[in-house]
Amino acid sequence: MAQHTFRRQGSRWWWIGLLGLALLLRLPRLDWQPLWWDEGYSVYFATEPTVRLLALTAADIHPPLYYTLLASWVALIQGVQPVSLRLFSVLTGVAAVALLLYLAHLLYPQRSRVVWLAGFLLAANPMHLYYSQEVRMYGLGLLLGLASTVLFWQLWRRIEENLPTTLAALSYGLAVAAALFTLYYLALLPLAHAVWALWQWRHRLRRALPLLSSYVLALVLYTPWLLYALPKLLVYVADKVPADADEPLGPLTYLARHLLAFVAGHLQPALPAVDGLRWLALIAAFALLLALWRRKAPVRSAGSAPTGLLASCVAVPAVVAFVLNLHLPFFPIGGERLLLFVLPYFLLLLAEGFGRLWPRSWFAPLALAGLLSGAVAGLWTFFTLPRYVEDDYRPLIRQIVQQSATDDTVLAIFPWEVGYWRTYSAFFACQSERAACTLQRGIDDLSGPRIVLLDDRTVSWGAGVARAIDQSLSQGTLWFPAPLSFGSTLPGEIEEYLRQQAVNVENRWFTATTRLSAWRRLADPPMQMLAIDFGPVRLAAAGVSTRSAASANEPVAVALAWDGDATADLGATIRLVDDQGYTWAGRTYFPLGSLKRGEPDSSILDQAGLIIPAGVPPGVYTITVGVVLSATRQLLPPVMHEAPAQLLPIEHVRVTLPADKQPPYRLPIQRTLTPPPEHNGLTLLGHAGATGQQLLAGEPLQVILFIQAQQPDLAERRLFVHLRDRNGATVAGWEGWSPDGWPLSTWPEGALAQAPVGFDTPATLAPGEYELVTGFVPTGGGEPSLPVVLGQVHVLRRPVTVEPPAIPQPLADPVQFGAHVLLLGYDQAYQGGEVVLTLYWQVLQTLLPPHHIFVHLDGLDGDTIAQDDGPPTTTAGPAPTGSWLPGEYLVTEHRLSLLPGNSGGVARVGLYVPATGIRLPASVAGEPGGDAALIPLALGP
Repeated sequence: MAQHTFRRQGSRWWWIGLLGLALLLRLPRLDWQPLWWDEGYSVYFATEPTVRLLALTAADIHPPLYYTLLASWVALIQGVQPVSLRLFSVLTGVAAVALLLYLAHLLYPQRSRVVWLAGFLLAANPMHLYYSQEVRMYGLGLLLGLASTVLFWQLWRRIEENLPTTLAALSYGLAVAAALFTLYYLALLPLAHAVWALWQWRHRLRRALPLLSSYVLALVLYTPWLLYALPKLLVYVADKVPADADEPLGPLTYLARHLLAFVAGHLQPALPAVDGLRWLALIAAFALLLALWRRKAPVRSAGSAPTGLLASCVAVPAVVAFVLNLHLPFFPIGGERLLLFVLPYFLLLLAEGFGRLWPRSWFAPLALAGLLSGAVAGLWTFFTLPRYVEDDYRPLIRQIVQQSATDDTVLAIFPWEVGYWRTYSAFFACQSERAACTLQRGIDDLSGPRIVLLDDRTVSWGAGVARAIDQSLSQGTLWFPAPLSFGSTLPGEIEEYLRQQAVNVENRWFTATTRLSAWRRLADPPMQMLAIDFGPVRLAAAGVSTRSAASANEPVAVALAWDGDATADLGATIRLVDDQGYTWAGRTYFPLGSLKRGEPDSSILDQAGLIIPAGVPPGVYTITVGVVLSATRQLLPPVMHEAPAQLLPIEHVRVTLPADKQPPYRLPIQRTLTPPPEHNGLTLLGHAGATGQQLLAGEPLQVILFIQAQQPDLAERRLFVHLRDRNGATVAGWEGWSPDGWPLSTWPEGALAQAPVGFDTPATLAPGEYELVTGFVPTGGGEPSLPVVLGQVHVLRRPVTVEPPAIPQPLADPVQFGAHVLLLGYDQAYQGGEVVLTLYWQVLQTLLPPHHIFVHLDGLDGDTIAQDDGPPTTTAGPAPTGSWLPGEYLVTEHRLSLLPGNSGGVARVGLYVPATGIRLPASVAGEPGGDAALIPLALGP
């Protein structure tokens, strides 16, 4: 009868529409948010062998069914990609909407308005949407809770109608057991069923025997797990509650938080107006519940009214959970998720309240509008608010995958880090290596590095941790992502031990609470005396551990001995450059002395590892060193040194091809090309730089292409990179071969190469969107490859001033630099210990290659006491010399920090090429004037 009514009402399109809506809302942006800690645990458990999975979950806060099903899903789809993992939750969420529609139909067979409204409210519910994408068990718990309620209702009806109950009781018992194996809190739902049923049968308790048999069956199935897991669970809870130190929630706070989460999600909106919509939805929900209590239900057959059951399914779990909160306070952010399984019954009550008001009350559409406003607010917040920003390990893991080697190790303190690694290492490797797409435990078994978890539970410093570190260092580089938000001393103890045992290869903060460091045991470099004066400090000696290294992410140790002011706010930059001045690898560290090996002492002898990346062409390179100001990241020029450059050579290193074929995901690709285009044995894997960014007209465009040889003895060809406008016309570009000096005929099969390409863009380029394309052209004739679109480049034009400015202190004779620009005058101010020097320029013609402006302030004794070097910048923003237009005027500002006691000096102003240090010649009235304009300054207020 009920099924016939369901079909007669033309429900098919309602079903399709609501399930389509549920799927449409749950599928977008599955890979936008990063995995968070609990999701990392899910991946870790699900990718362990079954016996170990059971052991791990026994000591966890949740039972094993979800993890077992997730493991089966991983085996089915053959991979742990983030999207595929979350797709399991999506399908679970859509199935829950379908099951709610079925339950609503069973409860309200003649009231289709209630059925469809309840289904819509769940399909568009922000909280259910949240857990329909998260890799956790709460969505599955809601689904199994609904299944148990459906089967309970069917069992109750069969008992009431004196029909056979064996199969119904068996089905309900199995559903209860499945729910208990998914979420411990789900025990409160069959409790709610039992409370309602016993109240209904309070004068006929014998009718409860089939229900009791269902609970006995569930208990029999569940008891072995309880006996196995309960002792461990009690220990976990006893440790967890005091460790988290959560305060119990009061009744009003507890109620408000759950109701807000149920109507509008538990994410806090960034905009107050959006938050107001959430509270409006809460008021509407209260009004509908009040209507449900005050208005009588329509007359129907005795015992069929479901309101009491729904109220029991909401109230009993909520009350018991609140009591637990008082005695075992554990309510983190988003803690409302523990009662997510209550949500469908709450929404059914709201739908019934609406049904009792409509169409007799004008308030019904207002209440519905209030509920919809909360849903819209929650959905807006869900789709626009970035979550777990401080815990996003994606860029960190990407760097490890691209800069590591086969024998390296990743050291993990927490199991969720293993889950992150297994998911994202496979994800990033899959982008350029199809074999990695089906990996279920990360790239450990494919090419390394392998991840080592110190312990499944809490771990502290001891001999076992030291042994694990020593074993890892004996094999290769050890990568250590240090989670610093837990207040533990262990990350610091590990890093201190590593500092004494190995050379630091990487030290980078990814967020305020996550730092990645890498360490390698390398030979102590032989030192050579240098005595290079940088003012506050002097590079006394330097050395490199080896004269030869393979382009396979092989680290080289660079030792730097410093004399001078150890308290100066300075850092060092180390770079691997070719004979054209192009930087192939580099790192910068702060402060000087922070990379000392061994026990602390008074000397400053840093040892820093420099990784020779995959894809660097074979050849001889120079390792250079410079001193950097920590505050501005500007290079500090050496004092009275014969070399014009600010980066000084310390050693030559020959880079060789790796002995073994390297996987393509070792390349530092930012954007992979899918599928990668191939041209006569060469595959273009991806690129880095330029696209997706803003470019100022006149700035050089820099892009790195990443190429792999699929066969030996390749025919020579040229590369082209063109910038095209919307009509397909080339407005700037480059054609040639990169990497220069490495002919294709010498490439072995599988060789990886980085191909850096750069070209200047016209200063007159119109603002707008441009397309960057690349391809190959055979040198001996033949068909060129089709252009491959790398992406879009958004070109901007800076403001141009052609009206002469008022110059406070004009120069009697303007100083001309080259044939490109005139220095017309200046202004001087003194602010808080700084001299602010404003310079006035007139452009004669565009200046290429790009130059920087230097301002060096010399004291009365001739020594440089302050400086400001960098690219030209006006009050309107950057003004690179390649963007200069003839006839325009520029005003640049330069700040020079002074020490007390300086009373006067001369500012030397000029322009130089940053890569080489070569300065533009100066002239006055047509006569040579060196390479700088001299401006006398009075120092002090």
